[in-house]
Amino acid sequence: LGLAVMPDDDAIIVTGYSTFNGSRVLLAARFSADGVLEKDLFYSDLGTDIGFGIAITPDHKIVIIGESSSTQKQMQVLLLLRLDANLEYDPDFAQYGTYHYDGPADGNEKGFAVAVQPDGKLVAGGAIIYGGTKEDMLVIRLNQDGTLDSSFGSNGSFVWSSSGDNPDYANNLALQADGRIIVTGAASTGSSFRITTMRLLSSGQLDSSFGQGGLVYYDGLTGSYAYPYGVLVQPDGRIVVAGSSNNSAGNKDAVVLRYTTDGQLDPSFGLAGVSSFSGPANGDEVANGLALQPDQALVVTGYSFDGQYDWALTWRLR
Repeated sequence: LGLAVMPDDDAIIVTGYSTFNGSRVLLAARFSADGVLEKDLFYSDLGTDIGFGIAITPDHKIVIIGESSSTQKQMQVLLLLRLDANLEYDPDFAQYGTYHYDGPADGNEKGFAVAVQPDGKLVAGGAIIYGGTKEDMLVIRLNQDGTLDSSFGSNGSFVWSSSGDNPDYANNLALQADGRIIVTGAASTGSSFRITTMRLLSSGQLDSSFGQGGLVYYDGLTGSYAYPYGVLVQPDGRIVVAGSSNNSAGNKDAVVLRYTTDGQLDPSFGLAGVSSFSGPANGDEVANGLALQPDQALVVTGYSFDGQYDWALTWRLR
């Protein structure tokens, strides 16, 4: 579910889960640059544990974000692990390399994405049940030692909810060069989802100079459904979001959105700021990941379903 490349030797780090005795256990693995498995690590709180994302710190430590639950507590918490390059726990981070975020409402928390600031602080995104029965978007920031950064948001966290008690998820995030934080997620309308992208100040407050009050929404190709997975910030500050949207035939098309620095769909990109891809089988296509080449071309990855099989999907946009 998550992947990163070590900057010194091009080793590949992945995370996800493995199933043991009917339970999911967080999995991390290190492969050499030529694809040979060098080491793996399993983490369990004796419930359900999943790794969703990876980031690499400036000093080449590995940060994994996910969710963890135990059979005793019957609840989920946002989980962060910090490991050295050999997948050994970092004793200088939180509780011997492991951090659990259990929010103020003592509800369920999930972690989907993490990024590392130049100063080594960690910004993590996910969801929290707070003040209702459904999830709200959650962003937290941790100091280098694995403690909540009280200068961010409200005592280290930022929580946002759409109107009504509906599920909202912060699926991915990216950092701007000036320290502001781009968060993209799915906000429920009660009957469907819309792509919701927001920009936070480095202090953990919505940036009113972006979109409308710090937020922009995309309702999809037909206005009925859109869901995001990936986000990146280009060197010129423009913001790219990858996901999927319902098309007029009722299937999903992969979509890539590009926003200007102030939160408007970029008219110079695709069709009015949106590039979509529909596969030859008229099935479902989803864009999950984004990367930027040195020539500024965008590489998009995801999958295509032909009615029988899922196919890996990669394409490039200029």
